[in-house]
Amino acid sequence: MVFSDNIENFEDFEFKTGTSVALGTFDGVHIGHKAVISKAAEEKSRGLSCVVLTFSCSPKTINKNFHPLLITSQKEKKATIQNIGADYLINLDFENIKNYSPEEFVDIILIEKIKAKNIVCGFNYTFGVHASGNAELLSSLCNERGISVTVCESVMYKKLPVSSSRIRHEIKSGDMKNAKEMLGRYYSFEGMVINGKKLGRQLGAPTINQSLDKSCIIPRLGVYASQIALDDIIWPCVTNIGNRPTVGGKGTIAETYIIGYNGDLYDKNVKVELIQYIREEIKFNSIIDLRNRIQEDAQISNEIFKIK
Repeated sequence: MVFSDNIENFEDFEFKTGTSVALGTFDGVHIGHKAVISKAAEEKSRGLSCVVLTFSCSPKTINKNFHPLLITSQKEKKATIQNIGADYLINLDFENIKNYSPEEFVDIILIEKIKAKNIVCGFNYTFGVHASGNAELLSSLCNERGISVTVCESVMYKKLPVSSSRIRHEIKSGDMKNAKEMLGRYYSFEGMVINGKKLGRQLGAPTINQSLDKSCIIPRLGVYASQIALDDIIWPCVTNIGNRPTVGGKGTIAETYIIGYNGDLYDKNVKVELIQYIREEIKFNSIIDLRNRIQEDAQISNEIFKIK
């Protein structure tokens, strides 16, 4: 089955056969979210299509005027959900259903539209007008209608529940190991390679420059051991996220030195994975000092790459 991720509007979907539905916001698609989606995907063995039902924006942004920065881009979110085993991704416009009662949500969306035969959600899932429904009510309503419901408990890491807020904290702190363990993959960002001052070439360490998505969380500023996959080869890298004070830079961008790579990546979309924080961004006294430190950072990053 071809993965479908272009279902956004309320009237754009109506399934003909039974489905197994994973419910949630899935910000970051961390290992707790993966448990929910994987459980729903298990029902594909019974001939049910796996549907992930989420929203184009978090209900919290409307209900509580809360605007958290995204952990992953929409592109990565879709790709990760597909890799877990989903057949369909529905990004509902929350404005279209925010006044539905819990019963209307179950009857109109889950049963009439999606033909749900099986539902999976997290223990803290809420739905319906003013988040008036919870996982317990969902189970009750669905069971009355002959639909099975599985409520997944928290996935724990270091004796605490994995959550998007915890992952945001680790990313902002620069702790990429903890972020990776909870995401189930390296934290990454992706963007078009843009023109820079080409100073890196003069320093013997040509870099690719990328703007950072303003809707996504910005990691702790500084230098990271990182990696990039190009043509099925994973290259060790050094990435600086910051303002480039030594050369009078303005604005926060990402500069990545791909160790040993000599190709041209201008105007190409490149995904950078951050492995480990190395140091803070420093304003050096001279370009020579900067060049020497880049080479030192590259050696450190290479060692980290080999170990990981």
